[in-house]
Amino acid sequence: MIFNWRDYKNSLKDIEVEELIDLYFYRLLGYGFVKAVSWSPITPNQITYIGMVFGVLSALSFAGASLLPAALFLLLANVMDCADGQLARLKKNGTYLGGIVDGFFDYIVGASTLIGITIFLMQENDPLPVFLLILAAGFSRAFQNILVDQRRHFYAKSDSLESDAFVIDEQSLRQHRRQLAGRQNGLLEKMIIRSGLAYIAIQRFGIRMTRVTFNDFKMFNDYPDHRSFLLRSWSFLGSSTHITLAVLAALLNRLEWYLWITLIAGNLYLVMLILTESFFVHRFSKITVEAK
Repeated sequence: MIFNWRDYKNSLKDIEVEELIDLYFYRLLGYGFVKAVSWSPITPNQITYIGMVFGVLSALSFAGASLLPAALFLLLANVMDCADGQLARLKKNGTYLGGIVDGFFDYIVGASTLIGITIFLMQENDPLPVFLLILAAGFSRAFQNILVDQRRHFYAKSDSLESDAFVIDEQSLRQHRRQLAGRQNGLLEKMIIRSGLAYIAIQRFGIRMTRVTFNDFKMFNDYPDHRSFLLRSWSFLGSSTHITLAVLAALLNRLEWYLWITLIAGNLYLVMLILTESFFVHRFSKITVEAK
C-alpha cells in the first residue's frame, strides 16, 4: 500500500479541528486500516461497533489488572474511532446520524473504561477515595470533551449559518424521530436519537456556563489567526488526548496519575481557555463597536 497524502487529507475532518495526536498517529493508523479493508463491503457503523468491542475488552482488561492488553485494546478502540469517519469521508457515505452513533458509542467506551479502572484501583486502595476521584475525574473528562465538541461544531458552522448551529441538528434529529415513530423495531436507533438530543441540550448548557454565544463564534471569522489558535488550544482537551494519557498511565502502572491530571491540570487548562476566549470576545466586540 502506497501512502497518498492527498487521499489521506481527504479522509480527515478540517485539519484545523483535528487533534495533533490524531493527525500524526491515530488517523495514520486508521487510514492504513481503511485502505486495507476498502475492497470489502464494511461500513463506517460496523467499524464503530468493532471499536466498541475493543473498548469493552479494554475495560475488562483493566478490571482484571491486565494493564498491557488494556492499553493495547484502548489504543485500537481509538484507531477504530478515527477509521469509521475516515471511511465515511473517503466513500462519501457518511450521515449526520452516523456521527451521532459514533459519539454515542464513544461515551459507552469511555464510561466502561472508567469502570474498569475503578475496579482495578479499588483492589489495592481504599474504595471510597478511589470512587470519589473517579467520579470527579470522569465528570471533568466528560465536560472537557463536551466543550471541545461544541467549540469545534460552532467554529465550523459559524461561517455558513446565521443562527444557532444546533437548531439544524435538532431539526434533523426530530425529523428522523418522527419517521421512526410508527415503527415497532429500531429501538437502538430511537435511543441514539434521544441521546443526540440530550447531548445538544448538555452542549447548550456548556455554552451558557462559559457565556459565549454563537454570534461570538461568528466574530472570529474576521480573525482567522485567533480562531486557529483557539481551535488548536481546545483540541488538547479532546478525547484522543485523554485516551493517550490513559494508555501511557496504564503502561506505567500509574492509572491514578491519569485521573489526577484530568482533574487538576485538565480543569486548570479549561479555565485558562475559557478566560482567553472571553478576553478575545470582549476585545473584538469593543473593536466592532468602535468601528461603528
